[in-house]
Amino acid sequence: MLKFVFWEEAAMDKLDGSFTIEVEIAASRDDAINLFKDSESFYKWQPNLISVKTLDKINKNDLEIMKMRTLFGKREIEIIRTVLKSDLPKMNVVTYELQGLRCLLENNFYELSNNRCRWVSNIDMDIGTKYMDDKNMVIFEMFKKYFADVQVKFKNLVEQTNNITNC
Repeated sequence: MLKFVFWEEAAMDKLDGSFTIEVEIAASRDDAINLFKDSESFYKWQPNLISVKTLDKINKNDLEIMKMRTLFGKREIEIIRTVLKSDLPKMNVVTYELQGLRCLLENNFYELSNNRCRWVSNIDMDIGTKYMDDKNMVIFEMFKKYFADVQVKFKNLVEQTNNITNC
């Protein structure tokens, strides 16, 4: 089950906001973390991902900077992904930056009973403009949907992988 916890606009003159998405996964936290950390598996759970290239990797604490190319709607876009903090299995803090948009994600994985876990993403978005127009509202709604799709695809991949390895 996918759950949006909240959405708020911080100020009327600047379009930015934050929301939380969480999903429960029928697999252990360790299974989820292993796939989450594996950049080769990104293609399986990040919608329309075309390429991933590591630009810089700091071996300590899995910190890295990546350039990602993806289809967003009908446009191909380039995103710079920077891991700011990686303390998995507890927390992973990442920024995604592209033309005029910055997203800060705090990902937390919680162990639940019965070999289940919960992935919670706290997402802060800043569109970098003072103007709230229909186009910018559409961009925000598209990104909310995108992040929800990412969690559902990840959940399905982890559960499918878990079922295959437990057969």
